[in-house]
Amino acid sequence: MRGGVDILSIDSKMQVRCRDLMKKYKDLPMDLADGSLVVLAEINNIEKVFTLDHKDFQVYRFSRNQKFNLLPAHLG
Repeated sequence: MRGGVDILSIDSKMQVRCRDLMKKYKDLPMDLADGSLVVLAEINNIEKVFTLDHKDFQVYRFSRNQKFNLLPAHLG
């Protein structure tokens, strides 16, 4: 079986959450793309994130202060 890619949209409530996260992580700073990924991960219970931005995603937390499982692993 082959995997695929899901295209997810962000509603107005999720946009507010994204802005809140961007304020929380303003010292990094968190941009809209990162904030959107964190919000979508929270909503969809996703803990694995493919990113080349391990530096910031090692700091970001989602649902109950959990760390993300970052891919590719060799960058960590």
